Amino acid sequence: MTTIRNSGAGRHFTERGAPDGMAGAPGSARLPTYIHQSWDRSRNAGLAPDHVLSDLHYVPDLDLQRRLVQCAVPVLDRLHGDMSSIPLAIALTDENARVILRRDTDRSLAGRLDEACFAPGFDYSEATVGTNGVGTAVEARMPVYIDGTQHFNEELHEFTCAGTPIHDPVSGKLEGILDISCLARDANPMMRQLTITAARDIEAALRSSGSAKQLAVLNSFIDACRRRSGAVYSLSCGIFMSSGSQFLDPIDEAFLREEARCMLVPGRINQFTLILPSGQSIAIRRTLVDDAGEPAGVVLEVDLIKREASVRRRGYQVPTLPGAVGGSPQWERCRTELSRAAATSTNTLLVGERGAGRVTLARGAHLHKNPQARCAVVDCSSPDAVHDAEAALATSATTIVLRRIDALTPGDDAEIARAITDDQHSYPARWIVATTHCASDYA
Repeated sequence: MTTIRNSGAGRHFTERGAPDGMAGAPGSARLPTYIHQSWDRSRNAGLAPDHVLSDLHYVPDLDLQRRLVQCAVPVLDRLHGDMSSIPLAIALTDENARVILRRDTDRSLAGRLDEACFAPGFDYSEATVGTNGVGTAVEARMPVYIDGTQHFNEELHEFTCAGTPIHDPVSGKLEGILDISCLARDANPMMRQLTITAARDIEAALRSSGSAKQLAVLNSFIDACRRRSGAVYSLSCGIFMSSGSQFLDPIDEAFLREEARCMLVPGRINQFTLILPSGQSIAIRRTLVDDAGEPAGVVLEVDLIKREASVRRRGYQVPTLPGAVGGSPQWERCRTELSRAAATSTNTLLVGERGAGRVTLARGAHLHKNPQARCAVVDCSSPDAVHDAEAALATSATTIVLRRIDALTPGDDAEIARAITDDQHSYPARWIVATTHCASDYA
């Protein structure tokens, strides 16, 4: 049974079952609802309070150039200077509760936070760590204050954390979390108000930055609409605009919106063909827009590719996949089915003998679908397969190939399956391809 004791520092959970037994416990009514709900979510996620945080997954490829970071750094630096005489840490995370930056005012505290893996690159989501100032703020979508043993994980009981969500002021999208952490003995409830004020300052900077970038993209979008009769689309600061043309159905347009995110990266190819889920092909002319030397967004001029009458009479034309050669009926059927799976982001298992070119075929289908997008290949025979798969899922790759999936241990297979399931909820347009030489285990 859970018990709670009152002390000068506040309320503390003293047993692992919290907060099931809180209903009749002294002081439990004063606990915020979001803490009760967070403990429930933590238990339902299968977490244990004594889970060792040193096992947390680390992802090194942090995007330090994203607009959130650029707008937040001046605010973090100012807050760090103002609070330099108080032992605390100020952290910025992304929308998935992965730590991006941390500013420390005390070396001893910094060392303890490092031991708890509350450092850049580590995932502090509720599903990974349990109740905490970052992950709970993401889930609750509101400012939170987690005091000492209100944390689900026992290793965090020595800390008190306050976190506030940062939203894009235009789209309302969650951009990240501003967190202030300290030792529980040094805690002050005003930490929560400090994070609220700092988060609002970052949102104001996002608004100013976004306004200039969006205006630059809007001007380019209007120019494109004036000079052509086809459809025009643009993406800037998370805002997707259309010229109003109705020749793309809602599914195809939603697919184009997801693919447009991959087109924000500079590349040598600015004109290319894209296959939509409906099977329709479109020709795209891409224009990258910048503002004061910084990427602002992308404008896409789109035309339908009409099939010649002779092609229509012959029926479906077998697609040519970059790097994939062969003319047998079986090979052509494989290319056709794979290109359709790629166009609709239908997860696929490729079965064939070793050396048959399964990865090459998957890469070819990926490039045929969108030559601008990134493809990541994970070697499942590696002992780091789970780590590599999770790292790939954390990137912008629109296609992930799991090579030799039959080499996975049952435990690793289950972990990767869970990671993919979670990813597909947030990024349904991503195409997952697995290769194996033995289909019996996956029939």
